[in-house]
This record gives sequence, C-alpha cells and structure tokens, in this order.
Amino acid sequence: MLTTLLAAAALALAPSPAAPALPNLTVVGITHTYYVYPDNTCSVVLRVRVRNSGAATSNGFVVGAKGWGTASISSCTGTWRAINTTASLGASQERTITVYGPGYVGPRILRGSALTVTARADTHCAIVESSESDNALTRTIHVGS
Repeated sequence: MLTTLLAAAALALAPSPAAPALPNLTVVGITHTYYVYPDNTCSVVLRVRVRNSGAATSNGFVVGAKGWGTASISSCTGTWRAINTTASLGASQERTITVYGPGYVGPRILRGSALTVTARADTHCAIVESSESDNALTRTIHVGS
C-alpha cells in the first residue's frame, strides 16, 4: 500500500510534458505600388508583410486580401478577393508576399481612390498556431494621390 501511494505521489509531482512548439503567423504590414493608365485609372499590387513570431517553422500557407470588388474566394476565414501562396516561414522570420489587387483582380480603380484593405495570413486555416487571433491586419491605402 505504501509503495502504491509513493508511486502515485511521484506521478502527481512529475512535470507535465511540454506543449509542442508552434508557429504564429501575423500580418505586420501592407504596402502597395500602382500603375496609372492614360484614362486616370490604376492597377494595384499589394505587398503583405508576414512575420512568424512563434517558436516553430510554419509550412507553406496562403495569404488573402480583400477590400475592393466582391470577395468570392471562400475559406474557413470568410471570403477573399485575391490570394497568393508562399513557402514555409521559419520562427522569427518575415517575408513580403505579393497579392495582386484591383486592375489585376477585378476592374481598375480611379486614381486618388482610398481602399480599406484587409490582409490575412493562413486564410485556409492550414497551419496550427499558438494564436489564431492575430493573423489579419486592416489598413487604408490611397492610390495615386
């Protein structure tokens, strides 16, 4: 009986196995470039900066953007207007992913337009992360002004 109690006490005091290290993908910036056509309309390219602030490398993932036209690419995080795929991202690393915006996906927009763009890392929920609540960022961009 005493041996059983001692064994049970030893198990209760043993440290719990550590949780596995996970990546944490976060959009940390949205910038853009644009081309102005003779009719004063623009095509826009978005540059989405993603950081893996987690403790493990992520596998490849999809970055989505929306904020112009009708979002029609369905995913577990809602609908998106445009997406692009990137390779794995190591812990503490950052990468800029190009996502084609208005004029490439959908019609061109007028020069001087303001767009409220949302970009999200891992739009298809393929990566298990330490935090799922910080994957998106929304910014207003001014095109051609």
